[in-house]
Amino acid sequence: ANLLSISHLKQSFHDSSTSAAKDLSIDKKSILETIFPKALINVLINYGPERFSSVYTGEYDTPEVIWNNDLRKHIIDMI
Repeated sequence: ANLLSISHLKQSFHDSSTSAAKDLSIDKKSILETIFPKALINVLINYGPERFSSVYTGEYDTPEVIWNNDLRKHIIDMI
């Protein structure tokens, strides 16, 4: 989670010089946007890697994050 936190916004998968890239929300600027749902990326951005790890490995059904074993398995199968 620390590696993801440090590197996910430093990836150059959008042309940052275009005005469209500058207008993207923070979760859309993350390379993780192609793997994880917006809610998990927001946990990583807003609460840090420790909370992200806790949510990713846990079961959550809150207004902020809905995450469970089936969703985690889906991500693993995609990778």
